[in-house]
Amino acid sequence: LQAQLSPRAAALLKVAVPGISAADLITMQKCPVRSFEPALMQDPLVYRLVEAMQMYGLGLSHLVTEKKGDGIISAIDMFVTLDMVKGKAGEDRFALTINGKFLPHLEQMTENNTAATGQAK
Repeated sequence: LQAQLSPRAAALLKVAVPGISAADLITMQKCPVRSFEPALMQDPLVYRLVEAMQMYGLGLSHLVTEKKGDGIISAIDMFVTLDMVKGKAGEDRFALTINGKFLPHLEQMTENNTAATGQAK
């Protein structure tokens, strides 16, 4: 479980998937535990997506820096969509879109720490 299901979304999910159990809906509304499961890398699709990021990640990082400066694409406020498209030869392909908010690197300055405690003045 990576994201907590809101009560509103749970009601919509129950309509969209009538066979879903009440127990599953309750579980999906609990606070998520985010972790990495090593067995996940055994899935061929997941492995290939990681491989793609290893291949293109540094180049994408450089492009983000070139366009917006030093920072990251946040995974906290991110949308991911997957669309099936046709290739030039008519083959089935998938277009994966990762839409994340840019978070610029901010230098942390001690004088801006509004919660400083126990520091000598």
